[in-house]
Amino acid sequence: MLTPLLVLAGLSLGQLPQQAAVKAPELRWHTSRFHSLAFAIDGMSPPNANPRLKSLWAKSHALGDQEERLLSQYSSIRKRVVALEPHGTSDDAEKIAAPGADTLLPPENKGGNEPFLLKLLLSSDLDGALKAFGATLSGEEAESLRQVFTHFDRQLDDIWKNGALLEECRKKLETLAARSSIAGFLQSLARFYGVEEILLEPLEVELLWGSSFRGTVMGRRMILFFPPDTKTDEGTMASKLGVVVHELGHYFEERMPVERKRAITTAMVEKAGYVNDGHPNILEEALQTAAGNIVFLKKHFPAAYDPNASFYMYEAKLEYPFAIDALARRLAPILEKELEASSTFFPRFLDLALAEQRQVIPPLPRHFARASLVSGPAKQVAMLFKPLFGETHVSLDLSHPEAAGSTVSQCPSRSVVLLGLEGDLPALRKILEQSGEKGVSIPDTLGDEPMLVVQPRAAGGYLMVAAGKQESQLREALIRLFMLPSFPPPSAPAIVLSGRPSIGAHLVGKRVELLAKTTTAGQYLVAPPPAHPVVTHVLVGDYKMPVYSREALPAQMQRCALRVTGLLAGEQGPVKDGSRSGRTYEPRVQYSVTVERWECAQPSR
Repeated sequence: MLTPLLVLAGLSLGQLPQQAAVKAPELRWHTSRFHSLAFAIDGMSPPNANPRLKSLWAKSHALGDQEERLLSQYSSIRKRVVALEPHGTSDDAEKIAAPGADTLLPPENKGGNEPFLLKLLLSSDLDGALKAFGATLSGEEAESLRQVFTHFDRQLDDIWKNGALLEECRKKLETLAARSSIAGFLQSLARFYGVEEILLEPLEVELLWGSSFRGTVMGRRMILFFPPDTKTDEGTMASKLGVVVHELGHYFEERMPVERKRAITTAMVEKAGYVNDGHPNILEEALQTAAGNIVFLKKHFPAAYDPNASFYMYEAKLEYPFAIDALARRLAPILEKELEASSTFFPRFLDLALAEQRQVIPPLPRHFARASLVSGPAKQVAMLFKPLFGETHVSLDLSHPEAAGSTVSQCPSRSVVLLGLEGDLPALRKILEQSGEKGVSIPDTLGDEPMLVVQPRAAGGYLMVAAGKQESQLREALIRLFMLPSFPPPSAPAIVLSGRPSIGAHLVGKRVELLAKTTTAGQYLVAPPPAHPVVTHVLVGDYKMPVYSREALPAQMQRCALRVTGLLAGEQGPVKDGSRSGRTYEPRVQYSVTVERWECAQPSR
């Protein structure tokens, strides 16, 4: 079992003796039939069974009723055991900058199925694993696990010819690792994160059978999966070393002191908001991609480095599918200089990195509203705010404005969203007074236009106030808040709709399409046009994806003629909404532009 030396010595990370000189880490490379079997069983079991893994296994052995029953048996035992494992405290999570923001950096105790898998990973065979579980398992459950593993172990005999492949890959990776001095690079990366002391123990890298190329890290153990059709040429193996650096970078960040992580997440939420709901750790993931897949590979294996390749997968279901790849490319040259200068991640590099993120993904009000303190009528918060901005907020009681204002003043890094109908205006005014926020004048009554104010808070984050005489106006203001293409200038914080077209909204996932029932093209924001290109979606047939910059276009689409639509004025025409219904709306205010190669013709304003 990998027991940290610091724990044995009774030392915390902050108590490491100053005279202890930390050398480059030792990397140990392993393959294991038992671990490959354990991860295969886990990956094929419900409720989140990997269909590709099951399909690969079925090429040698069909997964019939008996196999499905055994996998469900395993899943039930895992579920019960995982429920007993501690996953950190809610108090720790609450101290992070905002609800959900603790996902921006990797937690030291990840929870989920990892504690269960670690028991298997740190054991050399099933007997050792059952001993490690100890009294956690009943005698009946231990026997059930033995039944599961025995059955699939017999089937693995026909598949384990890949053990020879894994051994060949292990030898080649060891050779290339020594040639590239990967240990020295990892030492500089650990120093960059301020956790160099964890290198006193060896770093373990294990090669396992799997359905696709991927890597992950569990505790100190880095895991690489290899499908049966893996090529063993130097370029492929070198790229896998880049994955090792990438994943161990996650481990280094994971082990930073909790107070430092809180300061980092606070800065990330304050300066960039909560972006890409569903996979919000954009900066953290892009940083590891830059370190392992770009900087390390380009420096030590230039023949294997392809700048036109995708450094990170394109996540089509997210708001910004291209974000991690695009940001990693911008961070790489900065990171390379910082590593050479023995600089640190926090605070210097973080400021540079967040500035780059704001270039790749311009900060929008909706990103800050996803990590906010929210005050408003409960019904309107539930029906209007939550569907647009998700669950990552803390509601304040509008009926107690003094307490709400006090909470706002004590949470300087968070953005604040205030919602109200005309009768709520006095409470909104009281909250602003109690919180010390200035620059927003709440009227006594509202006219025919909804009220929407967006402005920076002096203490960090943003203040957003949306109000309407009726619920329909409040909905209109919130939709406009979601669709704002940039922050308004401080000199003109109030934004209202002009021209009063009839506005409807169609919610596709968390993306809202504004449908203007008007025959007149026009600009519907009083605020001046944003500085960055207002290109919101690329249409390839009926397929729609967000795009803000040239980096957004996947390599395979560089030479396609694409239709680009946006929110500002332009030609009109029908457009499918891209949902399953396939409904077509006409007319719709839009503009078109052709994308040729990488030169993206910007729409005229």
